[in-house]
Amino acid sequence: MTVRCKSARERLGLFPMLKTMLISMTISTALSCQTGAEAILVEDWTSQMVVQSVEPRVILPRSNVTLRGRGFVSRILGTSRLRFLGTTTTNEPNVYPVDVSALVRVDDSEQITFELTPDLFSQVCPAGVGQFNGSIRLEVASIQSNEVYSTELNNALLYCGLELVPRLEAVESGLYAVNSEVSVTASNLLLGDTEGRTTIRVDGCFLASNQQPPCNVNGRPINGFETDIEVLSPARRENAIVTLTPAIVGVLPGQLTARVQLFNYHSNGQSQASSIVDWSVDLMPSLLSYVEPEGSSLGGFIDFYGSGFVGGEAGELTEITVNGVFEPTGNAPPKALRLNLVGEFQSSGLVRYVLNEDDELGQLLDLRRESGRVVGTFGGQVAFGTESAQFDPIDAYFEIQPIRQIVYVKYTQGFLDALSRFGLRVMDAEIRRQIVVRASQIYGGLGVEFRESKPDDYRLFAEVEMTGVDPNGIGLIGYDNTPGKDSGNLRLNDQIGGVHALTQQDGYPGYGGVFVESFLSFSKRPPRGLEPNPGATDLFDQIFSPFRPDLAGQPILQNERQNFSAISNGDGCPASRNDRRGLISCAVFAMGNMLGGTMAHEVAHSLGLADPGGMKFHNDTDMPNHLMDAGFDRPFEERAAINGAGQEYFCQENFDYLYDILPVNDPDPLPSRTSCY
Repeated sequence: MTVRCKSARERLGLFPMLKTMLISMTISTALSCQTGAEAILVEDWTSQMVVQSVEPRVILPRSNVTLRGRGFVSRILGTSRLRFLGTTTTNEPNVYPVDVSALVRVDDSEQITFELTPDLFSQVCPAGVGQFNGSIRLEVASIQSNEVYSTELNNALLYCGLELVPRLEAVESGLYAVNSEVSVTASNLLLGDTEGRTTIRVDGCFLASNQQPPCNVNGRPINGFETDIEVLSPARRENAIVTLTPAIVGVLPGQLTARVQLFNYHSNGQSQASSIVDWSVDLMPSLLSYVEPEGSSLGGFIDFYGSGFVGGEAGELTEITVNGVFEPTGNAPPKALRLNLVGEFQSSGLVRYVLNEDDELGQLLDLRRESGRVVGTFGGQVAFGTESAQFDPIDAYFEIQPIRQIVYVKYTQGFLDALSRFGLRVMDAEIRRQIVVRASQIYGGLGVEFRESKPDDYRLFAEVEMTGVDPNGIGLIGYDNTPGKDSGNLRLNDQIGGVHALTQQDGYPGYGGVFVESFLSFSKRPPRGLEPNPGATDLFDQIFSPFRPDLAGQPILQNERQNFSAISNGDGCPASRNDRRGLISCAVFAMGNMLGGTMAHEVAHSLGLADPGGMKFHNDTDMPNHLMDAGFDRPFEERAAINGAGQEYFCQENFDYLYDILPVNDPDPLPSRTSCY
């Protein structure tokens, strides 16, 4: 590890030649300069950067190269570049020195992917072929301090090539259903995207079981059919799967006899072919075997399991038939059902039907008001073009659950990096947990569910982006950028984040989400580039200044995280300056509540609040702890739920509106809500 304290003059360049810190892959140490030099700002992210691996091992012009590790940071904290340092040796042998760098964009703390452009490739691999030996260094120029921090992968070994000839050993033969994934044993495969792709070519004949040989008379000839393969080991460019699609075998049971070959199509327009191998498949009938009984609510999936399902391409269809009854919850009489449900193809073994308001079932039932059970005989068919095959029917049921609004809380790399501005980076998981706890408390007694993982059981769900900087450039702390006012929550799939063109056309800011860095404007001493907002308060600084790097605070360390104690009440916050553990607990509690409350506020806008049925977006009257009051009617201590301020909640009329559109059977956890007026 080397350390150098830079003068202000030396720090003017983005990437000065001096190396300030090398971070070993096994040792993390915080360093600072003392006497005789300007003090270096303590930044909590610098000791966490580690590069662990690079892939693929064989690189080509325009390959997408992935660097894996941890602690990578986005442009909120610094500008990143990669340097290749070492030599490239050819078979002659010729040895070429390499010192090549390129700026990279970081969107993930654990991986960086960049394109090896032809120019960059020619610098790493001057002869086009050979072997690179050396180090791959990640350098980050800090925006706050102008210091350059680096970590590197030593003894990196990459093989250079201009083209690859695919090698095909075997394609697994046997008994399969249509759309099964079949193993391909192969190497020297292209990975798609910019460098090129590998396909498999099939020549042969398929003979249905109800037809007599010869296949060339009564079967379906297959001449030069090509389809993409999925590489299973991209790092080594080895092995793959090919999907046994209806375009190869149709949907009727029978036998495929074929010869297959791989082709590599490179970005330079050249192609290379493998040797040819034999392949045979016995195709089994399609089957419906199981209906997931748990069911779902409006916008959610009903799952049907089996084998040989089709869909997703023109002329392909899996249809589920239902002959039975709907048994509603409560005392209402049952309703007879005779339905044809079109399933969304997921795989050979799974199709999913989305509960919606537009098809037969959605027209027969009010899925926003009714719940119950669909019971009966389930059958159906698969179809491809003019071919079709029926399922044997089964007896089953599925539940239709009360309506719920699922909210996906999406954290970006910017969220994590913005926490570093507060000195709270290592408490990322604890803050996220408190965000969901706070939002869930606010929506207690309502049919709203917050999730940190992207839902895979619902097609229609809301999404809130938790990020670092306001892309609108106006310092918003949160913004619902969904178009219009969705009174009654008719959409269910609002996206609060990214950019909405329709919102921009209305003259409003286009980018939405919750913007962590903007909360620093509640400080009376915000960092450079931010100004105090009208709600700035000393309380904010008492909570966060002990950790903020720009105020000479000490960011929370990993060993302090291990001793962290969560609190559920903020009346004792801020803690004493001498109580480091209490300060940490208060900072996590306050940050989670601020962000969770802001997220809950923006979600409520997307649900139609405030002023249901009207055009206003906030409550008219400023009342203590009312969540839907306007921005600076909600002071910091209310947002953070500290210093005896209590916690924010929906006033009575706002809660009643939400309960009407998203009811649950649970009692209101706050039976003494105050009026909005």
